[in-house]
Amino acid sequence: MHSDATSRLVDAVVRTRRMLDAARREAIEHFGEGARDGRKVTVLKDIRDLHDRIIRPITVSRQPIVRDVGTVWFQEDIDLVHEMPRAIVHFTSLDTGMDAPRAYMTFHVGEDGTTSVSENFLTPVKTTDVRTCRLDDLDSETVAGMIDRFLAKAMQG
Repeated sequence: MHSDATSRLVDAVVRTRRMLDAARREAIEHFGEGARDGRKVTVLKDIRDLHDRIIRPITVSRQPIVRDVGTVWFQEDIDLVHEMPRAIVHFTSLDTGMDAPRAYMTFHVGEDGTTSVSENFLTPVKTTDVRTCRLDDLDSETVAGMIDRFLAKAMQG
């Protein structure tokens, strides 16, 4: 039997999943019009596969490694402002000081499969490193190496 707080949490997760599923359906419907947009639907499915099968599991697997110094988490930005969903990997230090390490990494795939991977370090000095590759080049080993390098650099401050 769950406590009231746990039941509310479970209900909130269910509602949020429904909202995310609705947003995903809306994005597919948005891109599903016309032959040109048919390619967008294919790329959209490939992006979701990259997020769900590669980036999210790798990010989750890194949390136990960094938990003594900070936290790492995955976010999928499904806002249509960027036309295609972006994967965002965040790192935040347990230290709450102004210069404590905080950073995020984005994987932004374009309609043609061109992918920009940006590493954004917010502290101690705001810097951004951007690398361009192809969606087809992002296998588990490649993405794991990118995330590991990003996390190591983020923790060095």
